[in-house]
Amino acid sequence: GLSPEPAPEAAKLPVNSLWYSLHQSLNAEDILCQCRLSAPYGLKTVILDDGWQTEDNSRGYAFCGDWEVTPTKFADMKKFVDAVHALGMRVMVWYSVPFMGHSSKNHTRFEGKYLYTIRHLSTDVLDPRYKEVREFLVDTYVRAVRDYGLDGLKLDFIDEFKPKEGKSNTDYENMDCRSVEEAVHQLLDEAYKALTA
Repeated sequence: GLSPEPAPEAAKLPVNSLWYSLHQSLNAEDILCQCRLSAPYGLKTVILDDGWQTEDNSRGYAFCGDWEVTPTKFADMKKFVDAVHALGMRVMVWYSVPFMGHSSKNHTRFEGKYLYTIRHLSTDVLDPRYKEVREFLVDTYVRAVRDYGLDGLKLDFIDEFKPKEGKSNTDYENMDCRSVEEAVHQLLDEAYKALTA
């Protein structure tokens, strides 16, 4: 009984995903150069992938979860987005939705509200059955779109929201949803409604 939400026309056009050319080595000037080169070829959207939120370029997800712009890469994110818009392009920003990195400031805030740990990636996976977790994620996305004038978000790793056998958190009295799958659906629904509002 589910049906997809309508997608804007821009979602059907080719994009320049900087992951393939820059990986985590992002900075505003290089990206503007990439946009000037790619726009004439019909790439009307650029995706800032992993790296905009951390100075650490060694991969892994230890620094995911605070979602603060790294000033050495983007001195003024709104000004950068405006410059991309002036080139006739849109800007999308990447988020690893379930990951709360071990080096993030928010990591202790959500202690006890994780589904499991991915040690080799230095991150824990948030448990969306907690209302506080969903509210944090939705608020993060809404603030970014509003404050920076973003055109879209690349919400990644949603498939990592899954209970691990033998490690299920059963703190049901503090959750407002018992099923992980149902909680993920609720998270995405809440994010969609808040962002489209």
